[in-house]
Amino acid sequence: MLEFVAQLIVVSGLAASRPALTLLAIQGAVLAQFYVGSNPVATDHWLVSPGAIAAGLALAVVELLIEHEADAEELYRNLHLDKILRAVCVVATSHLLTAAKLPNDLAANGRALASAGEAGDLAGQLGGTAQPWWLVLSIAGGALTLNLLLTWVRGRLLERIGDIGLVGLWQKLETGGVVALLAVLALAPVLVLGLFLVLTLLLVAATLLGHAWEQALDRRRRRACPHCAAPIRVEALLCRQCRGDVEPEVWMGG
Repeated sequence: MLEFVAQLIVVSGLAASRPALTLLAIQGAVLAQFYVGSNPVATDHWLVSPGAIAAGLALAVVELLIEHEADAEELYRNLHLDKILRAVCVVATSHLLTAAKLPNDLAANGRALASAGEAGDLAGQLGGTAQPWWLVLSIAGGALTLNLLLTWVRGRLLERIGDIGLVGLWQKLETGGVVALLAVLALAPVLVLGLFLVLTLLLVAATLLGHAWEQALDRRRRRACPHCAAPIRVEALLCRQCRGDVEPEVWMGG
């Protein structure tokens, strides 16, 4: 169960930046489990059918191309296609992980609790090939909520990076980081979760520090209006609060 939770958290977070690539990686991992014989039931899921794999591959290619084409990316975001793709991929990925990983864990718990009577029977039933609808929806909802939170953090961070003109470099580092974490996720999910949480905390801290720095700079560029004492910029000619004319302390371009 711990490995499942670790994988779910990590893929939900990684999907905040590369949702289609994350889904494709999980599809590949599930198929790999089938071919090595560790999870033969996994390929019964429709998300690892040939059509679903082809769709995941096509979406991942389009996603990477859009990320490195400024005009296409702007149109992509203006139409809110990024939000739609992210939501679809997060729900699909969490559903596939639930179908492929969670049954084995719950079935093992059911066998361990078999002597406990009804409790063991219930856990054994949950460990079958299908999960209750409320469990599937709860997991998908939790994954989507986490993804939305990290997407917001990423958006604020990209604004700061855009101000210094390093968006292109960041996107390359982001893609490389997602691929590296996904490659190790199946082998050491708990370790990857720890690394992912550390990186997330660092990004949140960087975002908060950047926001605080911008606020500090903005306060330094303001002064009190001589008429109403409202804060106005040093180059302002008009107070937005009282609409009074003011003499600028600094002229634009001067």
